[in-house]
Amino acid sequence: MFVAYLLGIVSVLGFRAVVGKTALAHLAVRPLVVADTAGSADVIVVPGAGVTDLCTPNQNSVRRVLLAARLFRAGRAPVVLFAGGPPHGQSCSVAEVMAGLAREVGVPAERIQVETSSLSTRQNAEFSAPMLRALGARRLLIATDLLHMRRTTGAYAVLGFHTERASVPVEDGHRDDVEMLYWGLREYVALGYYRFRGWVGEQ
Repeated sequence: MFVAYLLGIVSVLGFRAVVGKTALAHLAVRPLVVADTAGSADVIVVPGAGVTDLCTPNQNSVRRVLLAARLFRAGRAPVVLFAGGPPHGQSCSVAEVMAGLAREVGVPAERIQVETSSLSTRQNAEFSAPMLRALGARRLLIATDLLHMRRTTGAYAVLGFHTERASVPVEDGHRDDVEMLYWGLREYVALGYYRFRGWVGEQ
């Protein structure tokens, strides 16, 4: 039993070494990668990333909010919409928490909209669509993590929206190549399921 346990540790360490010292992870996630675009939009849409147990934004949420704030200050769109409901067991919605940080970093409160019920990327799009249409929005600037971009833009495209893209760089969104590979593989599964269900459209 001890030998098997030891071999397992060695295998894991070997795998981490291979992934960390080669281009394997980057090659594996490359089909998920789409380039950012430079166009303007009617609304910046920021899918919820997550919150901590203290109802503060987690690191991915912070990165998305800061990206959205930079885009807003650059004049890429006049309104920022955050989408995301309360995670399981939490009393706060991801959208409200991210909106609070956005206000702290200078996005005017009157320029912020929140959708506070969605619990998935698909729901982000479906639940925010009526709000976006009420604003007269046709072109959206999606601000999310690079590996999440294909699924997010596809979820809004299937609802009839045109999209521009601005991504949190893949290196900023993951601690190392092993974590990037893990989330990339999860994204392949999620994107494949969305395509199977007809929940994404092509841009």
